[in-house]
Amino acid sequence: MKQTPAAPFFTGVWAGMAPLVVWAAHFAFGYVAIAVACVGAPPDPQGLRAVLLGATALAFLVLAAMLWRASSLNGHAQLMRRVGALLSLIGVAWSGVPVVLLPACVP
Repeated sequence: MKQTPAAPFFTGVWAGMAPLVVWAAHFAFGYVAIAVACVGAPPDPQGLRAVLLGATALAFLVLAAMLWRASSLNGHAQLMRRVGALLSLIGVAWSGVPVVLLPACVP
């Protein structure tokens, strides 16, 4: 199958967006997990906290691997992937701080 000239562009766009997708998935998972755990039956705050910290650690590992991989590239692609990975690491840390500092379900 013949590769079109646009295919490398979209591959590069996806590679640049992948860290932001990880950040968005972490953010959405955190809010959905808290919403589900805090509604209905009495919540297990320690279990919820462990799940959220595990998700945060997993997101950090994936983003650190993406940042490490971006350091082997050259030129403009390296800069864009590094910036995306660094912004995503900051975003995951920012949304992970309340998990550590605040109680899970406050009536």
